[in-house]
Amino acid sequence: MPNRGAHFTFQGLTPCAPRLQKNVFLLGFMDNEAKYKIVKKSKILLFPSSYESWGIVVAEAFACGLPVVAFDIAATRKFKEGIVLVKDNKSYVDKIIVLLNDIVLYSRLSIAARESVKEYAWDKSAKAILAKEDWA
Repeated sequence: MPNRGAHFTFQGLTPCAPRLQKNVFLLGFMDNEAKYKIVKKSKILLFPSSYESWGIVVAEAFACGLPVVAFDIAATRKFKEGIVLVKDNKSYVDKIIVLLNDIVLYSRLSIAARESVKEYAWDKSAKAILAKEDWA
């Protein structure tokens, strides 16, 4: 049974069909503080990109404990936990519904998201870069 109380919030510029406007909120561009407040209220992050260079949005969602549903692209494959990767639109929608309705799966992915993002902490990344470049 789909979660009929679900709302979708988009940051940035995204067109919205009139029939969806009851449950879809288009917020436009936001500063980091406003964006963080919205993300913290969210249940999952939907990442519909078919191309990204790195996927920082996924890491930001993980830091807030949000599981992510995303297409299987190079930028999302690097994340091993806390993410559900899909190949097509039908499975994208199916996985969203499952994640919204399966509290055990949701909880497991949320915990995994918070843990896996620690791999990308600034201090750890900086040390790795300095070690590779012999800048120290």
